[in-house]
Amino acid sequence: MIKKTSQETNEAHTDFSAPLKSELLEILGYDWRDSSYRHDELPSISKVQSVDGFSDFIQIWIPNSEKTDEDKGLISSFSVSLGETQDIKAFSTMAEAVAEVKAFERN
Repeated sequence: MIKKTSQETNEAHTDFSAPLKSELLEILGYDWRDSSYRHDELPSISKVQSVDGFSDFIQIWIPNSEKTDEDKGLISSFSVSLGETQDIKAFSTMAEAVAEVKAFERN
């Protein structure tokens, strides 16, 4: 079996991820931006949040498939990185990922 390259995987799943990315950008607001890089297996959006002179980087990776198959570069969960710790949390739904981000933004 021939494994697809990151670029092929990215191009093949744009149709799956694009509506999710658009919906997230609409929900989260104008200060979020598309931070996907051409060869990333997963598209992402991000934001820099500044509070009291401190900046936090928030990033959400968007699934590229309904089912996860890591050998093929297919991921079905939303992943969120919040602030300095760069701990990445996975969520099975967009609503869970958005709730986590909004809670972080309020703090």
